[in-house]
Amino acid sequence: MMPNHKDEIEKLSTAMKEAKSKRAYERYQAIYLHLQGYTKGEIATIIGRSKKTIYNYIHAYAQRGLDGLEMKYSPGAPRRLTPEQEKELALIIEHQLPVDVGFEAKYNWTLAIIAELIQQKWGPTYTLRG
Repeated sequence: MMPNHKDEIEKLSTAMKEAKSKRAYERYQAIYLHLQGYTKGEIATIIGRSKKTIYNYIHAYAQRGLDGLEMKYSPGAPRRLTPEQEKELALIIEHQLPVDVGFEAKYNWTLAIIAELIQQKWGPTYTLRG
């Protein structure tokens, strides 16, 4: 627990009001609730995260204060197609129908057809969820 909870709670309340994203707000809220006496399990239920995640937030806050809750940049998954392949795919979708590139009796592009085209033409496999 942090010394002088009242000051910390005020800082967290301000941080929650100024949070630039839902995830940042959630981190501040978790600590706010922790300082109010809620258990990790209760906090996890309230904000919809695991107890392990709540523990990580509390640990980061204990180590570095509000700075410990800052969001780190996440670059995302690496590209599976080269920029040239992406341009070629865009041109195919824009100027041709699926039937024109070998999909029998298919006249509208769908994610499933595009994923299959990518797999056939360049190799990477995509699911409908990414």
